[in-house]
Amino acid sequence: MYRPNGFGLFDMLGNVSEFVEDCQHNSYEGAPADGSPWIAACAKDMKIRRGGSWTEAVTAQWRGHTGPDNGSSFDGFRVALAGAPATVPASALQFEAELEKARSAERKLRAAAVR
Repeated sequence: MYRPNGFGLFDMLGNVSEFVEDCQHNSYEGAPADGSPWIAACAKDMKIRRGGSWTEAVTAQWRGHTGPDNGSSFDGFRVALAGAPATVPASALQFEAELEKARSAERKLRAAAVR
């Protein structure tokens, strides 16, 4: 029910968490304000995971931590296309149009329910 991200992907939350470059800190005090990785003055030798999966809180701000060599703390899946197709099939374009129509109808229902 939302717009795609900058890569044209929808609904990325909830299917897999992923490592980010930041290391563990006890609070956000002193965090970089420009979005750059926070890799100095780490509280512990822990890597940060963001994004959540079906076993965690599924919000953009969710974060967890794990040891840098502990790949077993991940769950979820991500489907990816190895290369972009040369052309978009008509069926995909029709699906996108119908999906946008359904999203629009859902937004109107939600707006009406708020009133």
